Amino acid sequence: MLNFILMELWTFAYYFSIMSNVSQFIYRYLMLCHRMQMTRFRHAMLLVIGALIVLVHNYLIYFAGGPSYTPQVIIWKIDGFF
Repeated sequence: MLNFILMELWTFAYYFSIMSNVSQFIYRYLMLCHRMQMTRFRHAMLLVIGALIVLVHNYLIYFAGGPSYTPQVIIWKIDGFF
């Protein structure tokens, strides 16, 4: 279970770093082409939108292939001791 949570956190961080790069391109486009001043709030909203897209993606991954919570018992039989 811990490995799965760590994998989800890593996946979120990885995809968020990709989606945050998109906000930089939008920021530069608006500054250079439209001479629009970007406030911190607008830039934060671009990052929040990217984070929401990543969260939806991670939830879809979780529900599609999340770990099963049924207990599984493995009994090892070695040389007839068990």
